[in-house]
Amino acid sequence: MARRTTSRRSRAPGRDSGTVMAAMFTLASVVLVPWFLLAGPGPLVSPRGLAVLAYLAVVPMALGYLLFGYGLRQVPASAATTLALTEPMMATLLATSTLGEKLAPAGWIGLSLVGVGIVLSAMSQSRSAARTPAGSPVRD
Repeated sequence: MARRTTSRRSRAPGRDSGTVMAAMFTLASVVLVPWFLLAGPGPLVSPRGLAVLAYLAVVPMALGYLLFGYGLRQVPASAATTLALTEPMMATLLATSTLGEKLAPAGWIGLSLVGVGIVLSAMSQSRSAARTPAGSPVRD
């Protein structure tokens, strides 16, 4: 029986990440169908609405999540978790800087605390990576 080769980190047997993401988004869309029927299509029935819908489905959703899934396979779980925590923080900063959204003082404090936590986590990860001798397995 041939032994299957894997990357430097062993993977548990399972499904391909693209298959899992497709199943996840398909299930989510099925759950949202009743809301769509209840609320109605609104501006989506116009040609411009359909074009916007097609763009949103392909670029930020399909392409974005495929690249996100690919990226998650390339980094250790601890780094992926830290990077995933930056997404809502960056979205908030973009909304306040480009869209004129207002954030209450408590929101700014919370955003700052999340930022400090991410920096401390990244510093801890880089210190532990520097202490790990070359050639030894890295545990997440």
